[in-house]
Amino acid sequence: MSDYKIVCIDDENEILTYLSSLLEYKGYEVMSFTNPEEGLSFILQNHKQVLMTICDFKMPEMSGFDVRKKMLEKGVEIPFAVFTAFYDKQMAADAMRLRICEFISKPGNEDDFRAVIDREVNGRLESIKEEREMVQDFLDETSPMLEEIEELILALETDPQDERAINTYFRLLHTIKGTASCLGLESLAGYAHHYEDLITKVKNHELSVNQAVIDVLLKGFDYLKTMYDCETNGKVYPFDVNEVTKIFESGFNEGDSSKSESVSEHTDSQGGRSESKKVEKEERITVPVDSLTEFLELSGELTVLKNTIFKSLVKLTQKYQGDHDIEMLGETISEMHKVSSLLQNQIGEMKKVSVESVFKPMRRVVRDASKACKKEINFVTEGGDLRVDTSVGKLLNNVLVHMLRNSVDHGVEKPEIREERGKTPEGNVTLNCYETGEDIFVEIVDDGGGINKDFIAQKAIEKGLYSQDEINRMSDNRIYNIIFDSGFSTAEKITAVSGRGVGMDMVRSSIEEMGGKIYIDSKLGEGSKFVLAIPIPRSILIIKSLSVKSAGMSFNIPLDNVAEVVNYEGEKNGDCLHNIEGSLVLRHHEVLIPLVNLGKTLGYESNYDDKFNIVIVKGDGFKYGMVVDQIDDIEEIVVKKLNPPLNQSVHFMGATFVGDGELSLILDLEGIAKEKSLYGSQEDEDLTTVFGSGVDANFAREYMRFKMGDMENYCLPLDSVHRLEVIERKTIEYSGSRPIVRYRGGGLPLYVIGDKLGLMTTEPFDKVKVPELINVIVVQNENKLYGLVIDEIIDIATTYQQVDASVVDRDGLLGTIFIDEKIITVVDINHVIGVMKKAEEGASDSYEEAPVVESKAA
Repeated sequence: MSDYKIVCIDDENEILTYLSSLLEYKGYEVMSFTNPEEGLSFILQNHKQVLMTICDFKMPEMSGFDVRKKMLEKGVEIPFAVFTAFYDKQMAADAMRLRICEFISKPGNEDDFRAVIDREVNGRLESIKEEREMVQDFLDETSPMLEEIEELILALETDPQDERAINTYFRLLHTIKGTASCLGLESLAGYAHHYEDLITKVKNHELSVNQAVIDVLLKGFDYLKTMYDCETNGKVYPFDVNEVTKIFESGFNEGDSSKSESVSEHTDSQGGRSESKKVEKEERITVPVDSLTEFLELSGELTVLKNTIFKSLVKLTQKYQGDHDIEMLGETISEMHKVSSLLQNQIGEMKKVSVESVFKPMRRVVRDASKACKKEINFVTEGGDLRVDTSVGKLLNNVLVHMLRNSVDHGVEKPEIREERGKTPEGNVTLNCYETGEDIFVEIVDDGGGINKDFIAQKAIEKGLYSQDEINRMSDNRIYNIIFDSGFSTAEKITAVSGRGVGMDMVRSSIEEMGGKIYIDSKLGEGSKFVLAIPIPRSILIIKSLSVKSAGMSFNIPLDNVAEVVNYEGEKNGDCLHNIEGSLVLRHHEVLIPLVNLGKTLGYESNYDDKFNIVIVKGDGFKYGMVVDQIDDIEEIVVKKLNPPLNQSVHFMGATFVGDGELSLILDLEGIAKEKSLYGSQEDEDLTTVFGSGVDANFAREYMRFKMGDMENYCLPLDSVHRLEVIERKTIEYSGSRPIVRYRGGGLPLYVIGDKLGLMTTEPFDKVKVPELINVIVVQNENKLYGLVIDEIIDIATTYQQVDASVVDRDGLLGTIFIDEKIITVVDINHVIGVMKKAEEGASDSYEEAPVVESKAA
């Protein structure tokens, strides 16, 4: 049923029932009242949702005309029809003066009745639409003004003599008041007028800015913001506007111009408050986020088309080698790809908001919380220049309020206690945001008393959340995380800041809904650090994936979930497969990992052989090995939604087009884990372990191991790999002595990576036997592709270790890491690309350049 309503007022229930039956066809809710006072009260409170009023003329309490008069006196003018058995010329004259749209005969003709309803309701709807468009424009323009007003109040608290802040404050309020009045938002305009009067006194130096004034300005702002939110959501104000305006008439100690010292704020980029200077504003328009999302999804189709066209172009290039038109087509398609990628990136940027816009309201949160708790807080923000997706911004707006209140209330000690512990009376709370890899990290750090895990455990037992036995089995970090459990709170009493035990539960559930995690590091007496790890949203669901084959069909696995790829070669791998209660498990890195045969899971014939591939996948709540027949490639894909009946399957999360338009299903790893009973909760890692050792274990790196000649212990960071390709020897051409292959509309120069590092020597093609198929790792730098020729891809591995750079004997190597009980050398891809660029420019390289050949150990 629609949110709109039609109000019927008549002192006879039979008439109201009759009217309701006649109005059912419109699909609007009919509100019936036998008491005209009650009906009038409802109309005045909900007039924005009322489309029309049908009122009896003669009633004991008041007439229909009296109801109309009272509506007009309150500025409520909506279609009003009088339902009566009789009317005369005087009534008609009075009706014109009261702008009554129609007299409806009682009982009258039903068709005539519905014609009147249709005419007036449709007109009212059109009027509401136009009004809402104008009001929405006003609200869109007002939103940044309100944000600026709050900042200006806090600026005045820091510097009461800031004339620029006072003048800007006055100008913004005056604009809001004037526009609201023009749009008929009289209550909002009236309130803003009283608010403006107070600022005028400050502006004219009739009132000094002191703490009492700041408190009233902030309280006045809160009421103004509430009214704004009500207008945005079409709700009634939760207070009497005339009553709340009385706060501006309070007496102030005008001689006291002291300022609050409870909150001192800084930003990393400015080192303090912004300077008083006029900044020219850019012209802006408001675009709905949904429209940008639809635009992004549409642009994502270009990626599907691009991949299909590139595949076709490769075939054409091989078929018509040397054809000038094919070459020109390739160059054009390559440029089209660049423009398409730029378009998607630009649209993605349009959907982002500055983290600083999230941080601004948090200063007020800390200020109010510190005042309520009678604490002194130095609040510092860092990373405000970062831009994040609107969905992340909205999430942070909600969760940071609770996190910061928690730090102020439970983290930082009171000034006298801090002094007893040898600390400064002023506590420190830092809010930092940064981006690493595929995640956004937000840190909330305080130098307070830290988390007492024994106290947390005791409170959890007292509240009946856990038993002593359950607590005994928990790690320190799991005990820390109890603070996020629903109903848990250490507060002795409920206050405006905390105590209900629902805020932190909302924080965890909100973060987890976005696929994020919360990590805690705390030292008793020194402070606490909370880290929110939030995956970067993929606006158009273009993801990197690992393409595999099973039972003769192609499937894609999201690369973010791929931990390692293991090639099992029977006896060569030793005794690493075990049968436990009829299920195979893999012993890998001294850990037993359950195996899932993908073909059998999907209902196809697929048997284990002596040799097969295992893709070890992991996610929140699962880790297992997926047995597949073949590993194909790493590629970017566009995730398409599934239609019935495939969307009911637990095995697939979507589909994509690969190759020449071939459909490939994307595996739902979590769904498969649940079906195989391999899904279970995993504890968050203890940040003391994660960060305390100096190793950022949260930020695991993936590496691709490869073989060069007889040397197997080399790898590249996986995020530097653009694609893996297998090229035919016959497709290789030469530019001078340099081998090159036509690739995706351009030329892909080929280099032997070992040669560029001075680790092996090479000879020309015509002097050695070269395999018909050559493995190439394609890397990208500044939109240019390079092909690194290697002998074989070994696997993909994940490690939490940092690269040890202490044993590097040449440029081009980052250092070593320990993977699978072996020391692996990490190649510095940036150095290698630099050498290749010099080679292209004709400069002499650090090592002798040679074309692609079969390699030999140096």
